[in-house]
Amino acid sequence: MTKPGKFKLRDDGVWHHVTGEEPTFIAPYIRKKASLISRRNWQTLFEFRDEEGKVQFVTPLRSEARSVKTIRELLINRGYKWPTIKSPQEGYLVEYLRPEPKHRISLVEKTGWDQGDTFVFPDAAIGPRAANVKYRSLSTASHSSEVKGDHAKWRSAINKIVPYSSSAMLALGTAFGAPFHQLLRIESGGFNLFGSAGKGKTSECVAAQSVFSKSGREHVLTWDITETGLDELRCERSDMLVYLDDMGRAGNSDARKIEKITDAAFRLTTGSARRRSQAFSVDPEAPSAWVALLSTSVRSMIEISLAAGSHVFGGEEVRLIDVPALASQKLGIFESCPPSFANTRAAIYQLESVCAENYGVAGRAYISKIVEDKERAAKYVRKMVDHFVEASGASGSSETRYVQRFGLAYAGLKLASRYNVIRLPEKAAWKAIRLCYRNARASAPTYPETLDKAFGRLRASLLRLDGLLDLRKPGQKTTNCQFKNSKGVALIHETHGEYFAVKLDALTTLSDSALSARQIVDCLKDKGLLISVKGGKSTIPVTIPGIGKSDRQRLVCIKHLALKREPAANKYAD
Repeated sequence: MTKPGKFKLRDDGVWHHVTGEEPTFIAPYIRKKASLISRRNWQTLFEFRDEEGKVQFVTPLRSEARSVKTIRELLINRGYKWPTIKSPQEGYLVEYLRPEPKHRISLVEKTGWDQGDTFVFPDAAIGPRAANVKYRSLSTASHSSEVKGDHAKWRSAINKIVPYSSSAMLALGTAFGAPFHQLLRIESGGFNLFGSAGKGKTSECVAAQSVFSKSGREHVLTWDITETGLDELRCERSDMLVYLDDMGRAGNSDARKIEKITDAAFRLTTGSARRRSQAFSVDPEAPSAWVALLSTSVRSMIEISLAAGSHVFGGEEVRLIDVPALASQKLGIFESCPPSFANTRAAIYQLESVCAENYGVAGRAYISKIVEDKERAAKYVRKMVDHFVEASGASGSSETRYVQRFGLAYAGLKLASRYNVIRLPEKAAWKAIRLCYRNARASAPTYPETLDKAFGRLRASLLRLDGLLDLRKPGQKTTNCQFKNSKGVALIHETHGEYFAVKLDALTTLSDSALSARQIVDCLKDKGLLISVKGGKSTIPVTIPGIGKSDRQRLVCIKHLALKREPAANKYAD
């Protein structure tokens, strides 16, 4: 039987106070700190000190927290000195722990922007709801601090070294552009920096990683990461930078490498796998995540792809764009040696050393500034991205997406400089990112020319009816077998007249190119050659004569007359 009184929590434990009597010690320090609310359940956060005086936390389900037996066993097993069973002290402790905590914390399953106003890190949050939101990892591992060191020391090293390497500027800009993928609805993705080993590629990416998270070689992840690791990484680094080193570790053969790379890039940037299997599953209720991606390799993705006998054009549809990292074999990643150093090796050593001891501080300063006026920051970044795209002369939706990736890196550098998170020489960001863009285009088949040639071959193939069934005359029919073995059909549309209804996967064959079907569809759409329905989908249901309405096919429908009038070759702006 407990006496009425008040409980008081002190550093030395829980005490019970009865008017006119000496306070009674009940138990070591413990409290219900908060209710944790996730998408799946409610939990109770207990904070306590174990027998060695160390602060510990447990988070049982709310139903478990209300069970005296369950919570007693849980706390004892974690080192808490629970009072003797059925003793008065236990009775008082149970009474003290009975009320639910007033403080409620939302547990989110990804970092980054939450409800548009608060930015969540693995170990903290910045914004108006920072005290009421917390990241809960999909793994059971707890997160140590993601911040260490001094911002001024980090900024000084960055300012002295990074402006002398365009690829290092691109890597840094990719990190600073990361929080705006979601805000501006710019698809996730990034760059693969390739070139000879030992020239500074990993070092420049380590510096970029230090913007938001732990840096140093011991914290670098490589391309042999598991699928589960990719899923956790995507959630732990949403709206921030993901860096994977050494693409050569993706597989034992070039074929396996390119399969792993394309799947991993797709998985990180979309949250799903390119090829489904029983070993792969995605929670349909899992939160969407947005990431900026950096990778390093000796060979480009295109080189690996060609060696494997497959095609990855333009960096897996601009998700991961190949960019030459080296300015020269002599200076490595640097166009010129930073003047404060005797040689580039000394500069690289200093860059890595400083970033290994000073990380996360720049990212916190940067996000704090963005949160102060997010709309203004987003408007500025959009303006910078659009300026870069316009100056590039990009033509067509696919090329615009490609250039936009570089534009976001440029905008990230400009905003970080504007906030004094970094200090860059005048026009340094523009010159560096423009150079990277030009180098990327020079290292791969020129996209506009490739697109122009592919369209010309597609046009010729369709007008010759290569692999197509001609069903334009009244009464003509086909069979399921004939249609299955064809690339599509030529038909008459009641509004558009003659048209070609082509299977989506046949576009690559008909154009005889390494372009994806999506890129070819974008080209056709830009030229106004597609017949579309409400919703703007690229394929529409078509009834094939002889097959019937019950087995309608979704096909890419191309206007015959408009295609015939279109010039066989066009000059796209580079």
